[in-house]
Amino acid sequence: MIISKKLTKSVVGIFCSALMMSAASGCFRGTPDAILTNVSTTAFAVVPNKNRIDVINTSTNEAFDSLFTDEKPSSIAVSPDARMILATNSISGTVSVFLRKPNDTFQKLNSVGSGNRPAGIVFNPKFPEAYVAYEGDGRILVLDTRSVTSSPRVVGVVTLQGAAPKKMVISPDGTRLFVTDSANAKLLVLTKTGTNLIKKSGEVALVANSIAGSANSTILEGIVMTKQEKVYIADYTRDTIMVVDGKQSTGTPVQINLRSGTGANLSVNSNIGPKNMTVYTTLAGREKVYVAGYNASIISSIDVQTQKVVNIPLTGSTGFQGNTGRDSYNPVGVAVANFNGKDYIYATNTSGLSLSMIDPETDRLQRNTSTVASAADQEPFGEIVSAGSVTSASVTR
Repeated sequence: MIISKKLTKSVVGIFCSALMMSAASGCFRGTPDAILTNVSTTAFAVVPNKNRIDVINTSTNEAFDSLFTDEKPSSIAVSPDARMILATNSISGTVSVFLRKPNDTFQKLNSVGSGNRPAGIVFNPKFPEAYVAYEGDGRILVLDTRSVTSSPRVVGVVTLQGAAPKKMVISPDGTRLFVTDSANAKLLVLTKTGTNLIKKSGEVALVANSIAGSANSTILEGIVMTKQEKVYIADYTRDTIMVVDGKQSTGTPVQINLRSGTGANLSVNSNIGPKNMTVYTTLAGREKVYVAGYNASIISSIDVQTQKVVNIPLTGSTGFQGNTGRDSYNPVGVAVANFNGKDYIYATNTSGLSLSMIDPETDRLQRNTSTVASAADQEPFGEIVSAGSVTSASVTR
């Protein structure tokens, strides 16, 4: 689950209540139309091959700490108050737990959970809970996250017979959990009533006649929700984004073909491979969904209102401002973060330079960069999530 609130002054009042933001100074001097937000952010990028999470100061784009996980971390989430980091470990079958202190120091707590291929994790924005999707076991683990000093407790398991749950997003009121199921090409809907545990309440067919393991099989990847509660799901196999009305959870999904976009010159025979996504609201109030195109090395920008697609290449970028002279390839994660007073879309890459920064106001690549002194020492990144600062109030309540 990616934290994807826009970090500008127009929403700081709302966002601070959830993330306890702290101020930062400065501006991105290379961009005349810089958007000053006075918001600091820290990013957490998964390093799957090294069993760790790199902690990045987005004011400098430098990794200043590493959090060591169990084996093969995959998905990552940060609690609404920014004090707890959870990461699924696809080989160990566990969830690594870290407590974040106000001065950006970290305490590793005991891992929780067990099972086959935990692939998605998300915090509930209204209730002190988190949910873990076990793709290999067809179940959702429910964690009680109310403690501010110890690891979450497993308080329930939701069994989804025959399903392969992977990525999740939850409604703003915390009552509806949406889960991708590649095994059956469906979006599953789970409902929470009061303090009761969640249970399956519906499903939406996303791809007709999809058969797991066949030529018509479906790989569902990233999932996000817009302000109007439209659920966007990435179909890795077909280069499409499917849109479901989260309020109704019925009907045939709208399909957005990423190949219809302008910008990048896409190979006819190669797959774009859309993976993770994030949502951003521009200064003009327009929502955009950003999609990491793994195989094509692009980031796709989708205007939520018009469904217009702009494909932004991460390679061949010598004409773009701030380019370091090297390209980035195979993006996996995407998130909103603040660099010296301006919001950017950050993409994490598995080869080339590890971070790509896109200006969401212009949909132009601004720079590819590394988080370590020598780019040759950079390890491939996986998912990324960003969060504001923790305050003492969020850890002493």
